[in-house]
Amino acid sequence: VCLAQKRRTTTVSSSSMANSSDVSAVSAALLATVSMDKTARRNAEAYLSKLEGPGFAVVLLQLVQQHSTAQETPESPVLRATAAVYFKNVVKRTWVVEEGSGLPEADKEAIKGIMVKLVCECGRRPEVMKQLSDALSIMSAADFPAKWPSLLPEVTAQLASNDLQTILGMLLTANSIVKRFRFVVKSDALYAELKYVLDTFAAPLTATFQKLGAQLVTTAAAVAAAAAAASAQGTTTT
Repeated sequence: VCLAQKRRTTTVSSSSMANSSDVSAVSAALLATVSMDKTARRNAEAYLSKLEGPGFAVVLLQLVQQHSTAQETPESPVLRATAAVYFKNVVKRTWVVEEGSGLPEADKEAIKGIMVKLVCECGRRPEVMKQLSDALSIMSAADFPAKWPSLLPEVTAQLASNDLQTILGMLLTANSIVKRFRFVVKSDALYAELKYVLDTFAAPLTATFQKLGAQLVTTAAAVAAAAAAASAQGTTTT
């Protein structure tokens, strides 16, 4: 079980737009974007485009969380997938922009506060994981580590989970964080960031691989023992 789920569930919130009526309206529009009716799709897309401002990304992430972790409804698969896609696209357009536009800092902080836990909770939903991972790559490239110091410690804490999907989600998250270093010009600042990543992440990552390796050895031994027992049982009966 995800470590985050052992504590009280954290929900996304923001001072702008994230109330029940807004969430219901956005939900209806997201469902309409996959309607067979071309006019309904265009109207829904136009409506969502007009909403792209303070609070909108937070509402989208709230819907991803609600329909990934709460009780499943018939609309949940479409809502979490479309909300995740819209969220990623909003992040792509508004996370890094010229001064005076883009996502408000309050929205950014609300999103950062839930992002790692949500990736953890969505480990069994690859259609959501892909979109969140892409969004996190954009966010971390702009803000990590100076403006998002809690990001890597949160990821390393989740690696202690015994749930393989959680671990996979955290490894994908870690890749989203560090892959930007592949294309950065060498500098003292780069080396300082790399040292911080290694100091924080190397030991927990090694421990995770050792734990997984031990589990594989134990599982292989159990399978071999079961096969041997079955073979011996078959020989005895004949």
